[in-house]
Amino acid sequence: MAILRTQLDGVDALIVPGPGDDGAVRAGISFRVGYADETLARSGASHLIEHLALFQFGSTDAHVNGTTGETVTSFFTAGPVDQAADFLRRVCTALGELPFDRLATEKGILETEAAGRRPDLADLLRRRRYGARSRGLGTSAEWGLNVFTPDYLRAWSARYFTRANAVVWLTGVADPDHLPAIELPLPAGQPCPLPDLAPLPLTTPAWMAGPAQGLAWQTFVPRVDAATAYAQVLGRRLHQVMRQDTGLSYSTQVAYRPIDARYAELTAACDCQPGKAEPAAGAFLGVLAGLRAGQFDQAEVASAWRQPDPLGPEAEQDAADIGQHVFDALIGRQVVGLAERQGRPEPAVAELWEVAARSWDVALLAAPPQVQASIALPRLPGWSTSVVAGPGYTGDSGAVLYLGADGFSLVAPGVRETVRLDDSAALLAWPDGARVLVGVDWARVDIEPNRYPSPVREALSRLDAAVGPDLIVAMPPRDPKDIPAARWRWPRQPKISPGLANLPAPAAVGRRGPSVWHIVGLIVLVLVFLAFAPATVFMATQVGTPADTDDMIVGVVIFGLVAIASAVGVAAIGRVLLRR
Repeated sequence: MAILRTQLDGVDALIVPGPGDDGAVRAGISFRVGYADETLARSGASHLIEHLALFQFGSTDAHVNGTTGETVTSFFTAGPVDQAADFLRRVCTALGELPFDRLATEKGILETEAAGRRPDLADLLRRRRYGARSRGLGTSAEWGLNVFTPDYLRAWSARYFTRANAVVWLTGVADPDHLPAIELPLPAGQPCPLPDLAPLPLTTPAWMAGPAQGLAWQTFVPRVDAATAYAQVLGRRLHQVMRQDTGLSYSTQVAYRPIDARYAELTAACDCQPGKAEPAAGAFLGVLAGLRAGQFDQAEVASAWRQPDPLGPEAEQDAADIGQHVFDALIGRQVVGLAERQGRPEPAVAELWEVAARSWDVALLAAPPQVQASIALPRLPGWSTSVVAGPGYTGDSGAVLYLGADGFSLVAPGVRETVRLDDSAALLAWPDGARVLVGVDWARVDIEPNRYPSPVREALSRLDAAVGPDLIVAMPPRDPKDIPAARWRWPRQPKISPGLANLPAPAAVGRRGPSVWHIVGLIVLVLVFLAFAPATVFMATQVGTPADTDDMIVGVVIFGLVAIASAVGVAAIGRVLLRR
């Protein structure tokens, strides 16, 4: 039976008929808002509102929950239809009357939840592709929790949690024509279009280093039947090769995830043991290359297209796919159920081949770093490729902080991070003066002012105004023992950066031969020896008794120690001054 599209209390609704378990239904209401609508500096608003709205159900026996995704926030329950109707009414009421006396407690709960969150390979690829914005915010800390006020959250709720920006849904409804009255007390509002989901300008296909225990490949495909069929063929082939034929992997997954009305994200992943990473990568990429070369036939496509549904009847599949159906309804796309899709003929091999070829052109791969020699793809840099033009000051750790008119760069052995002011995503600001500037590409410049000369502290005083209040995240005070102590420094000329582009890997940055102070120390050592050499020779000529010999030896040893200590001391003082 087809999915029913209707309205309940003036809100767009999807109803999936079917006998529920013991008369129970699954019901929920979803809104077109998620973390992709937020910014890094104000991330967490939708998630916090979700928690506040559900607090009232904490002591009930009913199964209730909520989720905040990229572009959709949902509240849902399971139980008798009358109970579901009451849940929907209470959630909608709470969204307009959020319990702000719970604000501090719910912020703490979200911080604890974030601390236990572990991103998977698909999350890491998304983070690299989109940066610190839109779909790349799924793995970020919710820094907005530090600054959200009741007024901010009221305004966010009034904008997004409205009647025109919602879809209510019920699955397993035995009699859709006789639903109880459902009240949804929401403000009218306006439909909210999807945010800008454009990725960063990356050269693809490419790969990045990931954890040692897995591989993942991620790309975009058009939302057409050929892409759905390609995902099914890829899933079957990957399981056959990686687990059944080679035993290189235990678990394989292929996920087709719509992101807007035209495109879906396609991700293929598998696990592997560290000692088998190279053959696993070869087999994994071999599957993709074979499909890209058209190594499949119409029979395989037809079999995948009409594969038996593990969930059984089509109504159960549509209930399982309710999230995708709700997403399509929220963005104004036609909702297509299983019965309608399978009523169409399977796509032709040529259509799948075209999807496979084009998807490779925009793909990113995450693989264990030890297999880089066997991957014939360019590797995405793990560091910034330029340094701002301006003076640089050496901190007490040896890192050099460059202060440019357009941004900041931090350079040290193995590290090169540059954030331009007009490409900033957030500025974390502590009351003691410490700052962390984060770029849209996740580059990060950490600045402890007490570790640098006074010009750095003066530059930081202008940084807040340069980025603007919308990007500043006021961080809570730190424990005094965590704040580096200020040190008095000699004034000195800063290093000057020419703002180079296309620099070598940062592992080479900071390598240098003996410094001038090493040479000064050596000169001091030689001079001390030359100054006292005549006295040493004279003492040697006056030796007449064993006692005299012992005294001479003691004197020479003392002289040598003094000379070495003088040289080392001069070199050490010079190196300390060099860092100032």
